[in-house]
Amino acid sequence: MSIMAALAQGGRTVLLGNFDAVDAAWNQRRAHGDAAADWAMENGVENAMPTALNDAGLAQLWMPAEGGVCQREVFSTCQDVHSGIAYIESASTRGALEQSKVLLADSQCIARIAYESKQMESKTRIQGYFVCEDRDQCSAVEEHEESLSLRSERMYEGVEDLYAWFPILDNEDLVERCRELLCQEPVRREDTSLSVVMDLQERRVDWGVSGAQWQTVWLKS
Repeated sequence: MSIMAALAQGGRTVLLGNFDAVDAAWNQRRAHGDAAADWAMENGVENAMPTALNDAGLAQLWMPAEGGVCQREVFSTCQDVHSGIAYIESASTRGALEQSKVLLADSQCIARIAYESKQMESKTRIQGYFVCEDRDQCSAVEEHEESLSLRSERMYEGVEDLYAWFPILDNEDLVERCRELLCQEPVRREDTSLSVVMDLQERRVDWGVSGAQWQTVWLKS
């Protein structure tokens, strides 16, 4: 079980999410040392890389965190949301994806991709947000399903509040509010093992493992 969101407004984009993975072995990957231009978090147990921001400025969140071949290809070869969607669509036609849900973001837009029942659906937005939980079908801002879990309801409430405050929050406050939302129950659960916030404008990644203190990575522009 995991939950994640993407927000875009006024040329600013942010991705945030909580990943619930039992017995995860999270390893931070930085390809070029302290002056890295890209970042990813890998789960060595599942050979997955569900969250990453590459040097081209394309950020991604995946759930479930299964087999990382497609995740790594998007990380290493795609430059923006549209090329990411094209690659994922190609992978889906080759049968390389199963029950995957993905959020992509760059400096221009955000996207939600869902691959279920051998069909892929994608949607992009220049302004707005998406919220996904892996227990249900991905849901967009205007879709209010009665079957949403308490976790999704709380995430929606928090993201709506973030979106309303977006124009007057500086980058530091925006990231702090994202972190606070991810730490609230039931958005955070006992089995949440990785939390991450990616501010694309600042090329900043904040992450925490199993409730430990948050760490911040600033990527080279």
